[in-house]
Amino acid sequence: MALPDRKLSSPFTLSLIDSRGDLKSLKSTRLTRLRGTHTYRVRADVNNSGRQKVFLMGNMGGDEFQTIPMTQCEDNPNCWTFEGTLPKSGFLRITSFMETEEARYWDPCGYREILVDPPLFNNLRMYSYLPGVSGDFNHWIKDLDNIKKMGFNAIHLLPLTEMGFTNSPYAAKNLYKIDPAYGTEEEFERFLAACVEKEIALCFDVVLNHVSCDSELARNKAHWIKGDPLRRDGLKRAGCWHGGDWISWEELVLIDYDHPDPQIRKEIWNYMEEYLFHWATLAEKTGGFIRLDNLHSSHQGFIKKVLGHLHNDYPGVGIFSEFFHSPEELRRGVKEWGLNLLLANSWEYPFVPPLIDYLKSLHQAPELRYLLMPTTHDTESVNRLFGGPKSIIPRYFTCALMGSGQAGMTMGAEWGEEEKIEFIKKPGRVKFHKNEDYSEAIQRINELHKNQDLFHKTGNIEFLKTNTDSLIVCRRFCRDGTSQLLLVANFNTHHMEEFHYGEKVSLLMGEGAKLEKMDWGIRIVLEPCGVAVLEM
Repeated sequence: MALPDRKLSSPFTLSLIDSRGDLKSLKSTRLTRLRGTHTYRVRADVNNSGRQKVFLMGNMGGDEFQTIPMTQCEDNPNCWTFEGTLPKSGFLRITSFMETEEARYWDPCGYREILVDPPLFNNLRMYSYLPGVSGDFNHWIKDLDNIKKMGFNAIHLLPLTEMGFTNSPYAAKNLYKIDPAYGTEEEFERFLAACVEKEIALCFDVVLNHVSCDSELARNKAHWIKGDPLRRDGLKRAGCWHGGDWISWEELVLIDYDHPDPQIRKEIWNYMEEYLFHWATLAEKTGGFIRLDNLHSSHQGFIKKVLGHLHNDYPGVGIFSEFFHSPEELRRGVKEWGLNLLLANSWEYPFVPPLIDYLKSLHQAPELRYLLMPTTHDTESVNRLFGGPKSIIPRYFTCALMGSGQAGMTMGAEWGEEEKIEFIKKPGRVKFHKNEDYSEAIQRINELHKNQDLFHKTGNIEFLKTNTDSLIVCRRFCRDGTSQLLLVANFNTHHMEEFHYGEKVSLLMGEGAKLEKMDWGIRIVLEPCGVAVLEM
């Protein structure tokens, strides 16, 4: 791997070169992200190192800190390198020092922090599956082929824990026991084995904040639940702010992570950590990850401790979080807790101009990684949010090909389900209308996402001006200039739109799109909800 030339700007300069040859300058004030690479090279440029020795210090293997001598570059006496292998995930913290006969000179900038994401997160296409309407494990196994055929390589499962009286998967009666409506432990193991065989990773949803008010904890460990003297049962309910109103979730009681008795507080923390690790163990079997529900409302001290342990004990298990907060708090959470993936909220932008601004903001925060989805199991349907079921095509196209390499879709969108699928109900196999079938379009989008590396980076996007607010047009490019793609999406659900471009391009993928070559360039005509990828 050739080392690029560098200009020194400080006595110590640390850079990292990944397996693709990309160089990243390591800053002590900024978290650096690495994705999907197995080897790396650290380069230290040290002024006037001459005949001295330069060392690297940190947890290069992902575990204990160690000191390793660096190798001097043959063509530059002030350049030193070290080559290592990345851990599966977690934090690297590294610094350097120069040693002479008289003294040891430390890098004054201190440690640089690097968050290593599991390789799957570099090219993630996740299908959000609704267990409560999908029958038992034997049905789930049969559904895997269609999910795989559409091009998804991971499945998000809503919590599988035994449910309380409301039949909500987020109101657990027992945190360890799978709801018997889904099948037996043996059938669950067969489902896990089928996912491994088909190379589909599983994302298990974990709820750390609350349990059902009729749960075993509420009945047998009521002193573990926050108190509320105004309640007949004395247990405090969970809830959320919606606009300016507080909505109380009557079926959910809050776990008391701040219990005043240190021994009881320790018991609560240990129990909830074991619950998290129980599902992390299952995720590890499939090369998958966990999803932290409602992380913005979680106890920050507990989260910091338990996620630190998770990184150490389950280094290959990634952390995906529902964490809605200010950009500053998001950066802090990612840096302190090692969150590999955040849930974006693109569904809150139904109109094109604000959606473009939102996409731009995601690319301007390289230390953050977002999973982009048109809808979630909590939102209304694509039809209700965006004016028609066919809107799934430009919406998923945008999520998959205009983000940073992680995209998802909620079950039912491929069938054009007009209404939201209610996941809070007595489990069983529901017969869906399936009036439409957009699975082939989803498949073609996922195929592009899988095979084009430029979709898995941040900052390599440029949005172009159009004459209508119904179109999103952008250019995705490789920084070395080897590849450029033009993406065009029509969000108009009723009318055709067209876009003119003054260069010759070819149609790489189109869904409801027609390309006409003109003397001055190209004219592309898109049907309602049509999309196109053009090769430049």
